[in-house]
Amino acid sequence: MFIVLFIIIFGSGAVALFIANSENLTFSDEFKNMAKEIFVLLILGIFGLIGLMMMLYPIINRRKKLKYCKCLVKATIIDFKRSYGPEGGTSYHPVYEFCYKGEIYRVTNPMATLLTDPNIGTQVDIFINEDNPYDFYAQVKSTELFFIYLGFLFVSGISTCIFSILTS
Repeated sequence: MFIVLFIIIFGSGAVALFIANSENLTFSDEFKNMAKEIFVLLILGIFGLIGLMMMLYPIINRRKKLKYCKCLVKATIIDFKRSYGPEGGTSYHPVYEFCYKGEIYRVTNPMATLLTDPNIGTQVDIFINEDNPYDFYAQVKSTELFFIYLGFLFVSGISTCIFSILTS
């Protein structure tokens, strides 16, 4: 659904940009200026949606995971698994160890840590799926806050731009 919405918005923006830059077609200057403003507003709208999605991602992810992962267990961070990004950046994913029904499990969080997350040996609460203890949810506050903060910056910056365009 998001892809369809994106295509509609992007297509409308492309049409508005075509009208704004058309030399051979007979559109009034006022209409061309309005088309430019529509194009800018549509592009800003796309970035605003991206920012909103960044803000909502941690909340949606948590709700989705907690639908199945309802059993609270104490886990210990025993290591950090490194992953390398395409541009050479390194991410650190906590590796948790916990005991459930007499068995010891080791799981790696797919969400990387940022800033000042706990050290090795720190105990944390994680929620596991009782039917499959390898399916779990462990909150990584710094990463979730980063997404929310960055999304907020996107949305507030875009809102300011749209407001200034509409009031000018």
